[in-house]
Amino acid sequence: MKAQLLVISTLFLLLDCRAVFGYANFIAYGYRSCNTCHYNPQGGGPNTDYGRGVWATHIAAKPFYAKDATDEQLGQSSGFLGTVPFPHWFRLSADYRGLAMATNLESKARFRAFTMKADFSAVVSPFEDQRLIATATVGYIDDDRGSTNGYTPTVVSRSGIAREYYVGYRPSDSLGFYAGFMNLAYGLRIPDHIAYSRSRTFIGPNDQTHGITVHHSTKDYEVSLQAFVGNLLNDPSVRPKGAALMGEFEVGENKALGGSLLYSESTYRKRAMAAVHYRTRTAESNSLISELGVIMDNRKLMGDTDYGTYFFAQYHHPLVRGLIFLPSVEFYTPRTFTSAAKQIRLGPSIQWFPMQRVEMRLDVSATFQFAPQADSTRLNAFGQVHLAL
Repeated sequence: MKAQLLVISTLFLLLDCRAVFGYANFIAYGYRSCNTCHYNPQGGGPNTDYGRGVWATHIAAKPFYAKDATDEQLGQSSGFLGTVPFPHWFRLSADYRGLAMATNLESKARFRAFTMKADFSAVVSPFEDQRLIATATVGYIDDDRGSTNGYTPTVVSRSGIAREYYVGYRPSDSLGFYAGFMNLAYGLRIPDHIAYSRSRTFIGPNDQTHGITVHHSTKDYEVSLQAFVGNLLNDPSVRPKGAALMGEFEVGENKALGGSLLYSESTYRKRAMAAVHYRTRTAESNSLISELGVIMDNRKLMGDTDYGTYFFAQYHHPLVRGLIFLPSVEFYTPRTFTSAAKQIRLGPSIQWFPMQRVEMRLDVSATFQFAPQADSTRLNAFGQVHLAL
């Protein structure tokens, strides 16, 4: 097993496996702040008009049916209905992501295909400068479980789920106030929700919380402070109430160093987390992002406390415009200071944006578990289709 791990690790290093990709990786294109392209300063949710234009002109390949189109023309056609104008106070968007997966390829393979999400969003802003907004996203989830919030599974309808709904007000470009049902302000928001940095921290695609967020940003740094009370639709005893703090500082041209803190507590569980992350543009349209975090998990009824550690890194390397190679490496252990299973995951990905509104992705991952009882290896493959209007 150790020999296999050594060989595969060496191959990944030869393939330039230096670090992490997510949409946070778009620092490769010179965009450090999520607030540049999203209404939500933490990222996720509907894109602004500028964000749509960035996808069309910087990220996606030119569509086969418009090879001669200029980037300006592509940007002008990036609206919900292409070039059809909407009033300044109203924006619509739709988002679909489907997944086909093959798990346990090393033994008895299991195949499954399902809808990860099918969302519809609306943003209303009475002012043309959009300093005051109200946004809501509802969707369909093809699964029996919604948000776990790290406490207990919440059964949701297969027909619909509320992703987020909040009101935001920015009295100035540098200061914003947000209240409602939003993402937690913690860590790098990458799309790989099975990554340890998201799954073990309970910052998944369905782990939004009711709360209030203050966001302050300048040319050199940005900080988010959030107080939250959990999902108010859940039983009060399992709602995690607490606070989160996230900040990032520019330490050089297209280089950012950041950190996150989060504390939450419910009747049954108490958690405290801390993380540091680093993002850098390594070359034109190339970037590296990484995150290292610790998790204190106290299960009150059981009277035990664990101190876990996770690490995530991925490199963003465009092969041609719209086609990106994403090698990654992860590490996780639930108990850092005692004997416990340790997991290492390696996985190359290919991400393809053949045109604006369309994303396709292929991921292959090998997870190596080193446990006191026995070591094991697990091979998985995932294929995604992402369509956005």
